[in-house]
Amino acid sequence: MKALIIDEPWITEVLTGRKTWEMRKTACRLRGRIALIRKGSGQVVGTAEVIDTLPPLDTPEAYAAAEDRHRIPPHRQATAFADGWRHPWVLRNARPLATPVPYEHPQGAVIWVTLAPAVSAKVEAGCVGDAASQTDLGSAIEAPSQAPRTPAPSRAEAAATMAGQGARAKISGRIEGNRCIIPISSGNITNNHFYLRTVLPFFPEECIGGSDKSQLARQMMKVTFANGPAVITDIAGPDIHAREGRSAHYFFRNARGQIKDFFARSGAEPGDEVLIERSDPYAYSVNLRKAPRCP
Repeated sequence: MKALIIDEPWITEVLTGRKTWEMRKTACRLRGRIALIRKGSGQVVGTAEVIDTLPPLDTPEAYAAAEDRHRIPPHRQATAFADGWRHPWVLRNARPLATPVPYEHPQGAVIWVTLAPAVSAKVEAGCVGDAASQTDLGSAIEAPSQAPRTPAPSRAEAAATMAGQGARAKISGRIEGNRCIIPISSGNITNNHFYLRTVLPFFPEECIGGSDKSQLARQMMKVTFANGPAVITDIAGPDIHAREGRSAHYFFRNARGQIKDFFARSGAEPGDEVLIERSDPYAYSVNLRKAPRCP
């Protein structure tokens, strides 16, 4: 069985059925059912059918018009088009595996992997069935690889968990079209920050700099906080010199004071969510969505 390597966030878009065109630099001759590998994970996470390869998109306007199929956001389309990602591989019947299947990654493989027969058999046996609902698909995508499925906690339960765990709570954001959503913990509130690592594809690559102010990004952004000021900032990322002790936390570099005031102004509590909305590639607004509280 052939397996296609796809990076995030695109593989999640494929598995949830939102992305039906996988954009590549060349045409695909293969047709039929394939496995899907999440890049860098060492795991097969789903399957899909390749049913066609369309002629390359020949203008930026055509690229923009097909956004609902390839799901590349407007601020990334010009770069993708210029770099040659113009051939739509048409996919259908994407299905996540109930449990991801580990595989042995061959050296040098960057697009396709031929799975061992034993791995292929596990993949064939592990797909969520065609009758699964979109809710089931989302649960399968997010399920831990070894844990049994349990009902997702409510936001109120999540708030209580974060309040108890403080800064140790595992925070995972999500991207929804022109906005991203990041739950916050008591540690975030105490230290006047929230991290952007799990929603990094939401932001332009040229807005991500290094770990200190000597490593500013090529492009700054305007970030406006609800009922408060705007700040011109980039995102602090990995140290370009790879120095020890300098972690890549990914946060708005110049906004700690504004975040402190924003949390105080909005009455932020553990379990609430930060909503970041994009108005153009380099302009964003930040709001708070309160979690329901247990009576």
